[in-house]
Amino acid sequence: MQAGNDKIEAAATCGTRTQGDCWVEVRSAEPAQPQSGTIELVGDLEAARQSTVRQVAQDILAALGTPAAAITIEDHGAAPFCLQARIETAVRRFVKDSFSGLESVPVPAANCEKPRRSVIRSRLFVPGNTPKFMLKAGQCGADGILFDLEDAVAPAEKDAARCLVRNALGALSFHDAERAVRINPHPEGLEDARALAPHGVHTFVIPKVEGPEAVVAVEEAACRALSGAGAEAQIGLLPMIESARGVFRALEIAEASPSVIGLFIGLEDYARDIGAERLPDDREALWACSRVVAAARAAGGQPFGSVYTDLDNEDGLADFIRRCRALGFEGIACIHPRQVAVVHRILAPEAAEVETARRIVEAFERAAEAGGAVVTVDGQMVDRPIVDRAHRTLERADEAHE
Repeated sequence: MQAGNDKIEAAATCGTRTQGDCWVEVRSAEPAQPQSGTIELVGDLEAARQSTVRQVAQDILAALGTPAAAITIEDHGAAPFCLQARIETAVRRFVKDSFSGLESVPVPAANCEKPRRSVIRSRLFVPGNTPKFMLKAGQCGADGILFDLEDAVAPAEKDAARCLVRNALGALSFHDAERAVRINPHPEGLEDARALAPHGVHTFVIPKVEGPEAVVAVEEAACRALSGAGAEAQIGLLPMIESARGVFRALEIAEASPSVIGLFIGLEDYARDIGAERLPDDREALWACSRVVAAARAAGGQPFGSVYTDLDNEDGLADFIRRCRALGFEGIACIHPRQVAVVHRILAPEAAEVETARRIVEAFERAAEAGGAVVTVDGQMVDRPIVDRAHRTLERADEAHE
């Protein structure tokens, strides 16, 4: 990638001066400097660290074919994936290059194994431009890690976040958790989907969906990026319903593609869209939640609940999860690692519920062997729908102990 002078900025920067990150500046090399430019390291770095940082910068300059440039790197303990992402973004900004040729910079091969669970109880939001949170995300026990390129990232930093998430997906271990990315709304999010689809993403969360068109467009963008990657690289799609129009079209959205794995409701944006006040019991969104759950179930997917934003109110979080569970939601989004354990505990069936479910299943199986279709347990008639619900309770109990 060679660039003419009219396509080169005087200087470009990327990153932050915070612990676990680095700050990078790329500027035009002075005429007297070598044709390959210079790499200046700021700070008191050990020799081994200097060698690592310098090598990363040299590799990226070589991969991108960048004209002679002077690079200054102020390292604050950035992990290698972060160093590479910050340097790459600064260089691309310097030459005004789009991120369409991401394959030119090698990244570690991502682990594309399927997540351990088919039903995701918790997805932990991780800001897409904060490397220190990415390092610890896989240790919190969440069923899914959800990198956020939308609300958590300032508009001017979208390119940096996309590059950082791409490198994190290849370099870090998230154990057997689902790896999801909330892209930007359609159509801006198509670039996110194209850039990240080949790098071990299990699920794209699509925000602010109001019709099936956005879902189809993201699916097409991801499929084009994955061409030749094989069927095992298929990516699930989880549309977010966050407006009145989205709620009314929920079933259309859920049925937009076989890749849709469920629906995810966003209560904060929904309340704002309808002009409602958020109430402690969420009754302003009861109708919307019920409609989204029904649409997700009708399409064979999982209904996924919104975040609870009061981090210091664990009792409030527990009540919120119970309300979501009663409405039919199977999973809850988390904005802090300490919410994960509460979500798993409340979504798990209680001991008495499990025992009742077990007696229902056993009684129904005995009746079926005798040629019957209806039995009575604890004075209540039990037929097939109740038995199916009992089976699901036992499955959830097994999942809770995995």
